[in-house]
Amino acid sequence: MKKRIGILTLLLVWMLSSTAQDKPRVSGYYGKRYLVFGGIEAMGTTQPQKVSQSDGYHLGKTFLIGAQTVVTNRSSLAVRLAYAKTASNYELSSVGADNLMWREGFKHYQLITYRGNAGISIFSLGFEWDLFVKKRGGLSPMGRYLSFGLLKHYNRFDFSDIVFTAQVTHPDISTSMEEVRLSNPTDNTSQFTELFFRYGRVHPINKNLLLDLYGKMGVLLTKIRRPLTSEGKERLSEGLVHINTRRLAYMHVFNLGIRLKFAL
Repeated sequence: MKKRIGILTLLLVWMLSSTAQDKPRVSGYYGKRYLVFGGIEAMGTTQPQKVSQSDGYHLGKTFLIGAQTVVTNRSSLAVRLAYAKTASNYELSSVGADNLMWREGFKHYQLITYRGNAGISIFSLGFEWDLFVKKRGGLSPMGRYLSFGLLKHYNRFDFSDIVFTAQVTHPDISTSMEEVRLSNPTDNTSQFTELFFRYGRVHPINKNLLLDLYGKMGVLLTKIRRPLTSEGKERLSEGLVHINTRRLAYMHVFNLGIRLKFAL
């Protein structure tokens, strides 16, 4: 009996050692499985990057950094942190003004138009999973790949420069036009979640550096069209937040990106 147990034990050890030897070894890049990167993602936009810029066609830019680890010879996992700054110019707009009304005391206000520049800062945090295409010579972390991931975008708006024009109905039923500014124009935020896909190719430069070129498409997972819930003049800032959040969502539909990666 003991002899049989000894033989079974030896067979089990042999099988485990054989399995471990047959398991593909994760090679990484020159034996390095960890990378850090920095890069830029760009999209075309008719809105300026800064409040002080003029109208015209602009190139929107998102700056990003991150860390990546090679999981298998065909896949890698990365976390990324990004920052972008943009603006919205309103010469004399009435977009979203329909039915935007509020009361102050016995006065009734109806928004007519607004003008000025809105400053916008965007912070993003997320992860991505890269799958390298074996038929195209992909071997993680270089070559052609398909990627998907999730991003959480946190948006902050500055409406200090925005001036609203409203029609005021007084208690005696008379009306007049009045310019209105927000009481707290810088404390306005929104957020949404994005599912994105990337397709690109990582080119080796030397034993430590790699160049990543790709296209990115994003799909919004968060509902951004919501009814206004604020009271009084705060409905103005809430309405502008909704309008600008929709615009930011469209910015992520298609981007082009470039990254420089460093193998540790």
